Amino acid sequence: MALIRTRVDPPALNTPLYGLLDVAQEQTQSTPYWRTGVEYDTFACHEAKVWGEWCTGSGTPDAVTITRTLSVTLTGTREGAAEPFTYGLDFTPTVDGGPVRQVQVRVETQTDSFTAVASTGAAAATAADGVPEPLVATATITDLLTGTSVTVRVAQGVDGILTAPSAPVVIAVPEQGIPEGCFSISTVLTAAPAATGGGATVTAAATTTAPDARQLLIYIGSTRAVLTTGAAASTLVNNLAPGIYRIGIRDVASWSFVSGWLYIGDDNTGTATFVQATCPVKDIHSAPWQTLTADPFTIYAEVICQTMAFKNASRAARNALEISAAKTIERYYWESLITRGQALAAGNAVDPTRALAELEQYIASVYNGMGVIHTSAWGVAYLSNAGLLDDTATGDERLRTWRGTPVVVGHGYPREGSDAAAAGGDFWMFVTGSISIIRTGIEVVETVDKERNNRFALAEQVVVILDDCPIPGVVHVTPVVAP
Repeated sequence: MALIRTRVDPPALNTPLYGLLDVAQEQTQSTPYWRTGVEYDTFACHEAKVWGEWCTGSGTPDAVTITRTLSVTLTGTREGAAEPFTYGLDFTPTVDGGPVRQVQVRVETQTDSFTAVASTGAAAATAADGVPEPLVATATITDLLTGTSVTVRVAQGVDGILTAPSAPVVIAVPEQGIPEGCFSISTVLTAAPAATGGGATVTAAATTTAPDARQLLIYIGSTRAVLTTGAAASTLVNNLAPGIYRIGIRDVASWSFVSGWLYIGDDNTGTATFVQATCPVKDIHSAPWQTLTADPFTIYAEVICQTMAFKNASRAARNALEISAAKTIERYYWESLITRGQALAAGNAVDPTRALAELEQYIASVYNGMGVIHTSAWGVAYLSNAGLLDDTATGDERLRTWRGTPVVVGHGYPREGSDAAAAGGDFWMFVTGSISIIRTGIEVVETVDKERNNRFALAEQVVVILDDCPIPGVVHVTPVVAP
């Protein structure tokens, strides 16, 4: 009697829940080059630091500008003992604090113009003289340190006394404030007649209230020089012609900057003082991101069958790989965790509650996300028995700890780590950052061996697993109570 066999469908396959592919984020890459490995940047392990002060990485916070009051008293003069008299104008500048300032007064009559410069706190200076009739003019008063100016009308009687302006001219001029906790730098530029070649030689000296010396970059016109606070006065430039020159001073340590003007008179003299803040600098020793790499690996399934008995080897190889891919990927990933893992709890075996606490605390301390906890089918029974897991809190069909950390129960994860001698109910648990996976489609190659009448099919898939920045943490668990 012949034996009759009938092919029927196998039992329906129930895929294990909470696997690595369930938790990982799937990525797609259009370029094939990722198959040689990938590089990725992450900010997820960077920490925002607390300095406890207002100062920034550049070291110079915003400061409220101080407003000084510059007062210029104009005084009319009548020259000569008898007619015909000539007339003139004197001025005296003062300021209510801060550095000495150079003040320029420019007088414009209908036929002539006069310009003079005097420093605050100095004796009265002559703005105009020798005018054949009482002055009727305009006077432009400029604070040369900041460039702030104002123009007033000048009217003078035959007795030389001014009727306008009838009071001192007051100008509000700004000055950089020194924030609380910062130090000040005071730089004095002085022009004097050059020893040879004509023009002026400009020297500079600087002092600071900071405990350490500061290096300054000083710009005068198109010339740049370097000056150290506390050092002897040094020459910035020689043979500079009379005129007004733009000055810039930068503190190299805190990168603070102050600018203004220096006036050099026809006698090749002049002086200006510049005050700026220098603040504690907070060094940044590392980039805020990490660059990570991940290598690809290939999983495969093969089928060999007789051509007469089984014709669709390609479909069989594809089906075999689809069914076993998740388990194979998990087994490969577990081995990589053993290689990279950092032992927590000093490497000692601990009970499940302590183990989970170690993993949760570790990922919370080094990572800005939730992370992922990995355990085997063996280990999840102990965690569940201890009431440490919850699969209802978020409704996303993921197993989580009560903190909300996703748990991978890998059916490709072995019970132990690399320690095959683990006794009793011992098992290992890992924690990683968030995970994403890149996979190709399944590619199948089929050949026929005509000599042996065999059909061969190979299905393969390239996989890259990216886990975020923390070094994986591992704990060796020794249960106290069996499930």
